[in-house]
Amino acid sequence: MKEILQQYQKQEYKSEIHLNSAYIQPIKENDPQIQKGKQILQALLQRTVNYKVQDQVYPLKGSDVIKHASISKDGKVSIDPKDMQNEIAKINASQSTLNKSFLFKTHSGTVITVQGQSYGWALNVAKEAKQIQEAFENGQSTVVASHIYGNGWDHMATGFNTTTNNGIGDTYAEVSIAEQRIWLYKNGKMVLTTNVVTGRHDVGADTHPGVWFILYKKSPSILEGSEYGQPHYRVKVNYWAPFTDDGQGFHDAGWRTNWSSTAYLHNGSGGCVNTPTNIMEEVYNNLSQYEPVVIY
Repeated sequence: MKEILQQYQKQEYKSEIHLNSAYIQPIKENDPQIQKGKQILQALLQRTVNYKVQDQVYPLKGSDVIKHASISKDGKVSIDPKDMQNEIAKINASQSTLNKSFLFKTHSGTVITVQGQSYGWALNVAKEAKQIQEAFENGQSTVVASHIYGNGWDHMATGFNTTTNNGIGDTYAEVSIAEQRIWLYKNGKMVLTTNVVTGRHDVGADTHPGVWFILYKKSPSILEGSEYGQPHYRVKVNYWAPFTDDGQGFHDAGWRTNWSSTAYLHNGSGGCVNTPTNIMEEVYNNLSQYEPVVIY
């Protein structure tokens, strides 16, 4: 085609143009270029990339995850990532924790199931597959998962670096709505427990069950919002540690007079975990940002 275009451009303006035929000869199977490309692709299929997700390592064999690939004249390999994406999706489905249920052993030793809420992580399948594709193309032998997302601020993931205790870890806050009590654990040991009052049950303002995490801590803080009987409130608290996006968290409640274990049924909070003033400072100091909060 190039030769024909060059002939055409040299032609004078006439009503008739005559060009000589030019043919591209097909490359045969035994051509050195074809044989070299074949060797490169065969070597590619023999490679293994070790894909590490948390403490798990998945040996990904080229012959298993590469079904479609091409090679350019200069020897550069290009791999279709679709099959790799399928493999990463399987790993993500089996290992990630985002929006899944957690097995949790309570203070009493009972094992329960608690639905993950803001706490948890998942793999960005497309970006992880791209990493692995590039590893195969560049001869890299190991890839560590790094494209992780979750339900936190800006889709931030939590718990990816935690593998113990079914992904919750050994440092967390436990909240029992039925018992109206919390337990704080550090490195597997309970460091504090106290009675609390959670969200008012009879008007549907219950504290949300699930596995959350401490978003941030602030002392002192001004809480503003609305709840049953108080369409607009603004109150100062000494300690504030929220764990849900809609404003539920731990805080002192100096105005509360009813601290009974049944107060939450008809005289509970707007959803927060009201904590006695005399112990809230200690609770606050034993909570950490991004720490799991298990509510059931």
